[in-house]
Amino acid sequence: NLRATTAQAAACGTTTAAVSTVYLPNITKTLGGPSGWVTPFYVQNTGTIQTAVEVTFYRFSDGAQITCRRTSGVAPGTSLVDNPNADTDLPDSTQFSVVVKSFQAPVVAVVNQLQGSGASQQALSYSGFTSGSPTVYVPNVTRRFFGWDVPLIVQNLGGAATTAMATFTSASSPSCTTAHTYVRALAIDPGKSKVIDPDFEAAHTGAPGSGLIDGCQYSVCTDTTCMAGP
Repeated sequence: NLRATTAQAAACGTTTAAVSTVYLPNITKTLGGPSGWVTPFYVQNTGTIQTAVEVTFYRFSDGAQITCRRTSGVAPGTSLVDNPNADTDLPDSTQFSVVVKSFQAPVVAVVNQLQGSGASQQALSYSGFTSGSPTVYVPNVTRRFFGWDVPLIVQNLGGAATTAMATFTSASSPSCTTAHTYVRALAIDPGKSKVIDPDFEAAHTGAPGSGLIDGCQYSVCTDTTCMAGP
């Protein structure tokens, strides 16, 4: 395995078209403190020849490009490893979207997500994306529901800026008897991500279209065609 280093950051800027582009919507460094979320990720060359890989980090809060690193000579079948906690060119307690480009051979990527230690440790993973969809359905998103918090992260995989309309529709349950919808617009530039944390969205006031209700479960659809409501 190869390891990306901050010394390679200045080498980015390849002008030829990428053979493979993989999108990682949620990468973090010490998010929540030293024992907070960290997301080491692995990029593997699935081709038959060596390839050069560029990895670009965009900050969630303002969309700024924080760094880009280029690694040459990634051999067939081998992986490039990046642990954000060890990256001195990334700020602490920050979320990023990442775009991985490979220029000679196809690649795949997987992300590990880790938090805490011992009995309180949490771990999960996801695979990088090579394509997206204008309509995405999320079946279960909650707001302050028996301790569950379900942040929703949307990444723009296209080549132009877009606005995703996330429509929340309440599910009927004993803890949520008010049928309502809530629409949240997300303006997202190419390659970048935006997040909705339901626990910190506006509270429902009873007015049509106002915020979210504590103790409610929602289905979510990210497209203007989802906005008809119940």
